[in-house]
Amino acid sequence: MPRPNRYQAFTLVELLVVVSIIGLLIGVLLPVLAGVRGTAQKTTCAGNLRQIGIAVQAHRTDYKDYLPAARYMPAPFLSVDTDPPLPKVMKAYLPSEGGESNAVWKCPDDTVVYELCGTSYDYASMFSGLRAKDIFFIRMGFATEAEIILSRDFDNAAADIEGADEPIEIPSRHLRRNNLWLDGRVEVIEAGGTP
Repeated sequence: MPRPNRYQAFTLVELLVVVSIIGLLIGVLLPVLAGVRGTAQKTTCAGNLRQIGIAVQAHRTDYKDYLPAARYMPAPFLSVDTDPPLPKVMKAYLPSEGGESNAVWKCPDDTVVYELCGTSYDYASMFSGLRAKDIFFIRMGFATEAEIILSRDFDNAAADIEGADEPIEIPSRHLRRNNLWLDGRVEVIEAGGTP
């Protein structure tokens, strides 16, 4: 006589073991995925700064080695500079698409600064409109183009805002800060200042 087909099912203990293994894997993988996401955002931020650096080098080529004449940060950040902000000065080199601001000016981690002024990066306005060879530190032999920071992530700062009673605190979004050097390279520096 043939035996009837018996469906084998998981016992309750086996099912609990499988569910606990899946839960354990999720618990291990979620922090790893969050770290990968953070690394991707930092890489995108550095890539944006690299594109700005390429645009600045193109500007220097077009204007006989003169750096863009731009202010430190756009309004509403206070500045003694009367020059236009860097995103406006570099518009010909980094055009926007569809009338919106070019995405290169926004660091994906930035939730404060870009919304206020349209860029996540500051600019060393003390070199504004100068040729590299006319910069005091280079002219006197104290530094080379590879040792002068031209732009960087604007974070972890107290910023003066037009119309504000007190400076606002810009939270740090990086433990490692992206820096654009005068020679056009981008390097990541620890918050304390070491590469």
